[in-house]
Amino acid sequence: MTDDNRTLEDLVKGVRVAMLTFDGPRGLESRPLTVQRVEDGTVSFLVGDDTEWLPADGTAANLAFVDDKLWVSTTGTTTTTKDPATLEALGDPISDLWFTGETGAVALAVRVDHGDWWTAPGFLQTAVKLAAAKAAGEPPEIGDEGSVAV
Repeated sequence: MTDDNRTLEDLVKGVRVAMLTFDGPRGLESRPLTVQRVEDGTVSFLVGDDTEWLPADGTAANLAFVDDKLWVSTTGTTTTTKDPATLEALGDPISDLWFTGETGAVALAVRVDHGDWWTAPGFLQTAVKLAAAKAAGEPPEIGDEGSVAV
């Protein structure tokens, strides 16, 4: 295993959904959100302006990203804005479909201040490494891990 620092932008490129968790009025709350942009350590989303669960600015939050061979967990703080230029920059033809008529958009951002990541090879590679470790009588070394460079 290695301990390697990689940027958040590099790690989650192509991951379209993140799980946002924060301390809400009923305790910990989690929501899957579509990632609109990851830039300079900030992850941005669009949510409805009538969203009841929207965390207040400055709320501590965790974002978790997962794909087939990667896990990323980050912590940071939330901010929101209805700035038209920001909303336009984050919008796209698909997300624009959600915010028509009576439902407007709010940009929700999480400024990441810390994060960790882990990778693992596919099933076949993992099986081979497990068998080799068993034969050698040593613990298996599978995947890599590191900190998110912020």
